[in-house]
Amino acid sequence: MSARKDIAEQGLWAEERHLLAAIVHDSKDAITVQDFDGNIKLWNLGAERIYGYTKAEAFKMNVREIVPDHRLDETLAFMKRLREGEELRSFGKKACD
Repeated sequence: MSARKDIAEQGLWAEERHLLAAIVHDSKDAITVQDFDGNIKLWNLGAERIYGYTKAEAFKMNVREIVPDHRLDETLAFMKRLREGEELRSFGKKACD
């Protein structure tokens, strides 16, 4: 019975992952993920629309290249806190101005 429950839970997890991937992919908001060095690892359609770079272009970039100058220090400080192991809930939703 335990194996059957595990299989059912795996199926639900796969379904949830598929749904979340679709939401991220199709979001009108820019959703990006960077590694601790600022290299872009995830770039959705909203990011393409807002920043003007394709996913292929973005994957060759560093977050330092897309963050406005007046927000760069804040972004780098946030990344430093993450790199040092601080648990942060959210960077927040902010305009790309």
